[in-house]
Amino acid sequence: LERVGQYHFGKYDRSSYLETLQGARQAQAQQATQLLQQANDLLQSGQRSKAQWALNNVANRYALDAASNEDARVQLGNIQTQQAVVGLNSRRQRLLLDNTTSDGVTNEQQLQAAAANPILNQEQVNYRPQEFGQLLAGNSKEMNDALQQIASRLVLHQRVTDPAPQALMIQLPEEGNTITFRRSVQVKENAPLELNLQFHPQDRLQIWEWIAVGALLCVLFLGIQRSAK
Repeated sequence: LERVGQYHFGKYDRSSYLETLQGARQAQAQQATQLLQQANDLLQSGQRSKAQWALNNVANRYALDAASNEDARVQLGNIQTQQAVVGLNSRRQRLLLDNTTSDGVTNEQQLQAAAANPILNQEQVNYRPQEFGQLLAGNSKEMNDALQQIASRLVLHQRVTDPAPQALMIQLPEEGNTITFRRSVQVKENAPLELNLQFHPQDRLQIWEWIAVGALLCVLFLGIQRSAK
């Protein structure tokens, strides 16, 4: 390890606490903004599970303002509802394919939509927002409304039973010296990290000072002996 720097913390008072707390909140807000942008990018690329995780993180950390937090919660609810609708519709299409008869009573459009569903024939669960309507092809408006109502109730039940309280931010006081080390080269994989430190007081006596102290002690000792005689 190489020593790269040292920082000394001064007196920790109320202003230091408020400054540290404000810095932590700004860092959380910046991270939440990045997660929100990342969630939108993941959603456009079809990675809905990762986008849901990012939105859930933003909505439950309360790092942004009230409007942005509410926007994240709305987007999270829309994603969960859409996924529930797609899941219910795919299950319905699977039942339709497994119970198809040759009497011609089955809706041909629904069969074509079920055969073209990538979740059923390719096991591809990711899809882009613009592909949501294609996954519901062949359904009537009444069927889509019914799926939407069922999915909304399922999602609402999950969100009500799983509250996300705001966590407390605890800032511990920092004092003393902070020394930063760096390890630039790793010589062996899975090798244990050993740290050998040697501490000594800053006002340690030099060699000539020890000699002077020894000579002074000898003089005092000889003086005490002469006085005793």
